Amino acid sequence: MKAIKVSNPIYGRPADSQKHIAHQLRTQIVFGDLAPGSRLPTRLEIESRFSAGATTVQRALELLRSEGFVESRGRHGTFVVENPPHIAHYAMVFLSAAAAFTRNRFSTALDSEVRLLRHNRPELKIAEYFGVDAQEDSEDYQRLVRDVRAHRVAGLIFMSNPYPVKGTPLLDEPTMPRVAIMPFIHEINVPVISLKMESFFERALDDLKARGRKKIAFLNPTGICDWQEKILSMLAERGLETRPFWWHCVSPESAETARFTTHLLMRCEERPDALIISNDNLLEYATAGLIAAGTRVPEDITVISHCNFPYPTPSAFPVQRLGFDARCVLEACIESIDKQRSGEKVPGMISIPAIFEEELIPRINA
Repeated sequence: MKAIKVSNPIYGRPADSQKHIAHQLRTQIVFGDLAPGSRLPTRLEIESRFSAGATTVQRALELLRSEGFVESRGRHGTFVVENPPHIAHYAMVFLSAAAAFTRNRFSTALDSEVRLLRHNRPELKIAEYFGVDAQEDSEDYQRLVRDVRAHRVAGLIFMSNPYPVKGTPLLDEPTMPRVAIMPFIHEINVPVISLKMESFFERALDDLKARGRKKIAFLNPTGICDWQEKILSMLAERGLETRPFWWHCVSPESAETARFTTHLLMRCEERPDALIISNDNLLEYATAGLIAAGTRVPEDITVISHCNFPYPTPSAFPVQRLGFDARCVLEACIESIDKQRSGEKVPGMISIPAIFEEELIPRINA
């Protein structure tokens, strides 16, 4: 067993001494001098090497135990746990505090997969931090910074672009693995897990063409309105058509307005024969609007809706579901972090392609 490296004996308050001892031991655990499952030096050895009293050493070990780094085995001594925090504890980072109260269906699906992962792999822990916006009054931001500096997390999973925390330890700590769930690579050097919306539209249009549908309407969240030119090109390539009044954008925060939008859509003299809904927060209201307009499904219209698998949004009638597997997204985040921690090179972007419901891999032991 490697000896603990201490540059100078400890003086000052006992509280400072116990923190220093805990820091030194924690550092040795994090950098592999004390491997998972290995026994720590005895209390007497630690007292001697740190010139500290028995009570101070005991409290330092209690601090490490409360953080999840060590465990006591009675007369056998104190040991590093098999899955310490810097290996098995992940942080899911929400920049908005409102996310704790107003979850969209994607974050809800991901949260459900987190719970399943905890059940199937109890050694892993994933904690959520909300309102991490680098403001001094943000309790979760301050807590996460402390956890990062103390190596109490294996890596950070940003639920959106982490640009607002640029210049903080959350992005500057050199040994901390990170990944962000976002559509594109940003100037910040953080690996990206991207839900490939381009594949969603391509597969939806291919499916509709195969079904003989030609007149395509769209119900998109406001952010995807910027995709109009690209989608028009996809339509032209497939010999499909749309109209300006078949193209609608509705904010998921005001999802109930999708009911009135689709009602009006089907009251037009020139009606579409297919509808693509690219955000599952809109589906429930959109299908209710179609029913209210007297639309016959699938005789009058075929609906393909985005879905965060395996958690479908309620619908007034059966729809084709096309979207992204939340478990796949979560596993990609963890795999990227684990590879970074082991020193492996990871790609700047990992794209998760859209799949239809029938292509979903069955859950095992879920």
